[in-house]
Amino acid sequence: MSREYWANLILCGLLAVFAIFAVTRIGSALTPKGLLVSEPEPSKEAASLLDDVKLTQFSLVRGQQRQVAAEFYIQNNSHQDVKNVNILCEFFDENGSFLDREKWILYGTFPGGKEERFTSVSDRFIHVKGPVDCLITDLQPVKDPFFKLHRSTGGGHGEAEGSAEGHGESKSGGH
Repeated sequence: MSREYWANLILCGLLAVFAIFAVTRIGSALTPKGLLVSEPEPSKEAASLLDDVKLTQFSLVRGQQRQVAAEFYIQNNSHQDVKNVNILCEFFDENGSFLDREKWILYGTFPGGKEERFTSVSDRFIHVKGPVDCLITDLQPVKDPFFKLHRSTGGGHGEAEGSAEGHGESKSGGH
């Protein structure tokens, strides 16, 4: 392996890093939301439920050192429990120009017919000076489990069925 081989290898690596950097930067340079940014599409199973599941209220507060406290209120007007609700928030400046977007996934179950509050604290940067618009972009309906566990009432290890003793004790009272 000659010096020419290693020089070509290093040059190819640098060009690859430059190409990756250029692709990530060109996405935000051509349009306000980026070249490769598309509007989120809900999954097929969520499309019918999105009309019934609403984001009624939200609050985003930036704290110390990029800590963001997010609070979302989800009203589930459907009869189906839902989980893993995706929320997309878009940030605008004082003139209404688009600045950025952030996505939250609410990992929890939201029962049908109820409103639930979800809070999250995470490390991220958000723009809090201008208006914010948040909406639900996707969710998953809760399905019945594939199998259910049934627990029996019983005592300790090694006891006879229906006895009050356990852990290998005999009825004569001890080990």
